[in-house]
Amino acid sequence: MNLVYYHPIALTNKEVFHKCVNPLISVLDRTSSPWPSFEYLNMFPMPKAGDTTPDFMTLSVARIKELTDHDQHVNVLWSGGIDSTFIMTLMIDLGIAQELFNQGRLTIGLNQDSIRENPVFYEKFIRPNFSSCVVQANHLLINPQADEVIITGEMADNLVGSLTMKSCVDYYNDFGVVHQPMRKSIDWMTRNLKGDEVNKLEEFIERTVQSSPVELVTCHDLLWYLNFNFKWQAVNFRIVSHCKDEATGNQLIKNLKHFFNTDGFQQWSIKEGHYFTGTNWGDYKKVMKKQIYQVTGDLEYFKYKTKHPSLPSLLRYKDTFDFIYEDNGSYKFTKKQIT
Repeated sequence: MNLVYYHPIALTNKEVFHKCVNPLISVLDRTSSPWPSFEYLNMFPMPKAGDTTPDFMTLSVARIKELTDHDQHVNVLWSGGIDSTFIMTLMIDLGIAQELFNQGRLTIGLNQDSIRENPVFYEKFIRPNFSSCVVQANHLLINPQADEVIITGEMADNLVGSLTMKSCVDYYNDFGVVHQPMRKSIDWMTRNLKGDEVNKLEEFIERTVQSSPVELVTCHDLLWYLNFNFKWQAVNFRIVSHCKDEATGNQLIKNLKHFFNTDGFQQWSIKEGHYFTGTNWGDYKKVMKKQIYQVTGDLEYFKYKTKHPSLPSLLRYKDTFDFIYEDNGSYKFTKKQIT
């Protein structure tokens, strides 16, 4: 039985790094030098940097066709945020959404917070064209069926940068810290540590930087890599960790298709996607916002929409399993760590 996901808050002994990240986010090293000290199954080993990779839109068009070119029912989780709105505009632009709707094979999961986050898109596209196939988002996760897929925008943050960077910027009250040497972000991460914890974390980060497939220079570079490396597997499983029971969780693992969880997108991120040259938060995820603007014409969303942690609101998190284990192709969900 192999550990694949955990909540740090449930661990008896926490590592120093656990004190510097979201206490509800599992962190597992994808490189050849696994961390933390306990054993786990590395399901997504760190890819190597390639010489060439398709551009972002080529990857995106191929991905949405891959996820919809079958006879299964297609559910899309739409939060109103940049990631899921990008997927919806892609489906609309390519005619995929209308085709699925005409065939009775499309469901859009959202809630009132989704509408508040992106009212223009809802009023201009979803309400007049797809309102009959809209359901509450959490309903899609309660009783998943074998003949359907559930498309999410998960992994987008891991590709282009971490929302944690905003906390670092807020701490220094200076957006310019994004482009400054990564030492500034290390000082920010260690600000609440005591005694030898600072040295332990700095040694840990030094080892981590050496494992990166690309050179890390700026604060943004470092926080991107920490997210890209340590949180990839966590993001793959975090929706499933809120399942109502083990049978539901095992079906959800089969149904959930995280749009950005492909080797191609990872290669793109390593080669070019993680670089950030913007001068304000409105430039974050511009590669996706360009497509959204092309379809919606919503200039305000294009200029000013920034990352918002919308997933908890969309799914109405209540309870969770703290540990997930893989056992010969099936998964065990438990509140206690198996030793």
